[in-house]
Amino acid sequence: MDVPDFQRKTEKRVVELEKIVDAHKSLVCPNLKCGKTFQKVLVLTDLSKAPRETYYACPHCFSKVEFAVKEEKQPLECPYYFGFLKTLQKKFPIPDECLTCPKLIPCKKGKPS
Repeated sequence: MDVPDFQRKTEKRVVELEKIVDAHKSLVCPNLKCGKTFQKVLVLTDLSKAPRETYYACPHCFSKVEFAVKEEKQPLECPYYFGFLKTLQKKFPIPDECLTCPKLIPCKKGKPS
């Protein structure tokens, strides 16, 4: 693994870590002997294994910490109305919400599917 590739992966993990810390203001170590709370986890890389293993760890005892990050789902309700795209003039851009809508084409045609 070359250095730039390793740096990119590390930067990606830091971004993931920031999301996790924002989601969980206080974490508890899963190790029963430790059990301490903390707000920031460490990113550890075990170089003794091939391939290298990188994981999040407790900053006190270095135990592996596992957790899931919830992804925010967009509401399924349309902020406009069905058939809105059919009435939209060509000089106006299509709203971003409409571009990810599963009913984009029927809405443009003005006919429910």
